[in-house]
Amino acid sequence: MLAGNAIAANDSDTVVENINTKITPVAKEPMQIVLDTTYLWEAADIHHFSYEMEDMIHNCMHDYIGGAVDEEDTVKAIYNRIYQAADKSLQGLMADVPSAGFDPIFFLHHANLDRLWMKWEADFPEKRLT
Repeated sequence: MLAGNAIAANDSDTVVENINTKITPVAKEPMQIVLDTTYLWEAADIHHFSYEMEDMIHNCMHDYIGGAVDEEDTVKAIYNRIYQAADKSLQGLMADVPSAGFDPIFFLHHANLDRLWMKWEADFPEKRLT
């Protein structure tokens, strides 16, 4: 990604939970599915939309960009290698909540999430938060 390459549709990422430095895989999704946000427009209400956005594009992109959460991830150089200085786990800044905001891509990622939410609310004004 640092070289300016696009995310390949056949790449995949494992969404993980990191609780007290214990990494637990939750789901593995191909990036083609993660980046295709049409599923968001099928949400029945704001709660469903919010859950889908958090579960897919938000979490997957944090893990994909932060990267290196399992041995398979260290094989291909697809992650942002801005490492956490105090962490020898090879995780990038975006992989963990306390460090994510220090990665410059964080703001672009969250601006895109805001853009998707604004578009969804414009398309479905009857479903938005009031």
